[in-house]
Amino acid sequence: MIVVSHISFAQYPTTKIIKGEEVVIMTVPQAKAIDNKFLLLKDSIKLINVSLFQNKENLRLTSESLINTNKNLSKTQDSLKRTLLLNDVYVKEIEKYKKMEFEDKKVKQRVTIGVVSALVVWLTIFITGISQ
Repeated sequence: MIVVSHISFAQYPTTKIIKGEEVVIMTVPQAKAIDNKFLLLKDSIKLINVSLFQNKENLRLTSESLINTNKNLSKTQDSLKRTLLLNDVYVKEIEKYKKMEFEDKKVKQRVTIGVVSALVVWLTIFITGISQ
């Protein structure tokens, strides 16, 4: 009989039906161990919730930063497009000025040749007039 009670004592937790309901019977150290596990799990869940909240906040901030960066990038791209268009206009204007400078040099040459020719003709007429 003593051996039977020791064997049954060592097999806690057990379930029994008391007043029509099934209950668990266990030792106090077993109950404390289960309570400690629940407390640890509860603390772990709190830490996970805090971490999740922080991650959500970080994600929100990162998303806002990304949106601002995209807006800035779009503005920069628009500015670059306008600058490239202006650059094309400036390049065309520079080409026009180069052509005008080239034409001005030709005109100066022609004017110089014309003035010199007129001077030579005038001198020839003057010298011919004096020699007669």
